[in-house]
Amino acid sequence: PAYGYEDFVEGLRPRPTDAGLTFEPAAGLFRRICAVATAHPDESVVLVIDEFNRGDVARIFGELLTLLELDKRQRIHVVLPYSGDAFTVPRNVRILATMNTSDRSIALLDAALQRRLGKVELLPDPKVLGSAAVEGISLAGLLTAINRRLLEVLGDRARDLQVGHAYFMIDGKRLNTFSALRDVVQYDLLPLLQDYCADDPRSLHQLVGDALYDPGQRRFRTTPFAEGEGDRLAEALLGWGDEVAAEVPDSSSEDTDDSDDDA
Repeated sequence: PAYGYEDFVEGLRPRPTDAGLTFEPAAGLFRRICAVATAHPDESVVLVIDEFNRGDVARIFGELLTLLELDKRQRIHVVLPYSGDAFTVPRNVRILATMNTSDRSIALLDAALQRRLGKVELLPDPKVLGSAAVEGISLAGLLTAINRRLLEVLGDRARDLQVGHAYFMIDGKRLNTFSALRDVVQYDLLPLLQDYCADDPRSLHQLVGDALYDPGQRRFRTTPFAEGEGDRLAEALLGWGDEVAAEVPDSSSEDTDDSDDDA
C-alpha cells in the first residue's frame, strides 16, 4: 500500500553535496525496465507483479496508464513531472500480474485500468497432483473434497475461496510424507478455512467435521495431530468424501495370471 508513483516511475531522491542536501530526479523500477527494453528492441522484457490489486494501481502508474495500450506505445509520449523527460513505453515490455479474487480489493480496480488488462482465470487443478497419495490419501481427491465442501457449506461465494493445488506441493513437488501433509492441514489449511468461516463456527464444523472440530469448545481438536495419532487424522480426512481415498491397483488380473502359470 505504501508503494507509489515515485518508486515505480520516478521521484526525487536526496543527495548530499558540499552545500548541503539536494533532491534530484531518480528513475523508478518501471522506467529502468523500459530503458532495458529500449536498449534491446528484439527481446521481450517481462515485469512480473504479484498481488497486483494490493496497491493503489492508478496512483502507482499515474499518467502511464494510457501508454500501456499497445496501439499507443512508442507513438505517444508523456512528460514526466520530476525530470521533464519525454517518456513512452516500448512495445516489447510485457506485464504479467497476479490478482487474488478472494481479496475484496479487486473490486476497487477502476474501469479505466480494467479495460487495459487481459484476464486469464486460473482455478485449482487437481490434475497437477496426479495420482500422488500419502498413507492411502489421494492429494488430488483431498483437494477436490475440500473445494466441494466449501461450495456446499458457503454457497456461491466459495467459488473465489477455493483452495489451490499448491497447498499440497513444496518447491514444486507433491507432498510425499504423512508428516508433511499433517503440517499442511494443521498450520495452513485449517486456519485458512477458519478465516473463511469467521464468526460462523457452525459452518466451520460442517466444513471440517466433528473429528477435527469441537463445536462445544469452538476450536480445532489437537489429538489427531499428536504424535502416533496419524490413523485418527487419516480417518478424519477420509471422512471428507469418497474421493479422498487413494485408488488401490487391482491385482486380480495378476493373481489370475499366476494361477494360470501354476496350472
